[in-house]
Amino acid sequence: MNRISTVLLTIQTFAQVGLIVRLVASKLRRTYPFFFSYIALALVQSAVLAMFPRDSLPYRYVWATTLILMDCMQALVVSELYAVVLRDLGGFARLARRYVKIAFALAVIVSLLLLALEKTPKGPVGTAVIVDRVVAVALVILVLLITGFLVYYPIPLSKNTVVYSIGFAAYFSTKSAGRILETISTSWYNEVNLVFLIVPTACLIYWMAALNQKGEEKSIVIGHRWNPEEEERLLAQLKEINASLLRAARK
Repeated sequence: MNRISTVLLTIQTFAQVGLIVRLVASKLRRTYPFFFSYIALALVQSAVLAMFPRDSLPYRYVWATTLILMDCMQALVVSELYAVVLRDLGGFARLARRYVKIAFALAVIVSLLLLALEKTPKGPVGTAVIVDRVVAVALVILVLLITGFLVYYPIPLSKNTVVYSIGFAAYFSTKSAGRILETISTSWYNEVNLVFLIVPTACLIYWMAALNQKGEEKSIVIGHRWNPEEEERLLAQLKEINASLLRAARK
């Protein structure tokens, strides 16, 4: 298992570097700044952790600290995802940003409550894992909501936005499921750890292969493509709701 993990970590590191280069070369770094920052932070985390033995106390403290930072950055990435998807629907975008902030704040509060209920001290690693678990569940709910929104409503999106959304839907769903399995039984630790390496690495490779400058120009519609009449009705309904939200925001 350690040998497999080492190989996967090496592949993941190269994929992170490759994706960063792709985002810079295709000038998508400015389009998705939080996404770019998240990948860069993940690369820094890997580099810093490699400086310490895995069973050392400094490794645990660095891992716990960077995990919390990654959780904060993930919340910003989800907020950015909503902004990109809803860029032509200002009313929905404004409402979404508010709910992402509320969801993240509630996740932090729930994490603190869980820590307070613990009878024994958890230490930095245990604390970070609890916070990460609650945040992961909150974020996967938000990602699944926007994914369901895209499946139902026929919104024209750039190819990059679709690629961006699919990658994070897979990533957050896997992470959330893995954290829940860890809670149920520690006997799943090795398998969960392996999945945590495989899925993010696959997402990185997928983003690196699919994201490009031309993807910003190509428009794709996912929802209700099988029913053109229903598509027009839903779009009209969506625009009407968006206009109502904008009017309410101006009051």
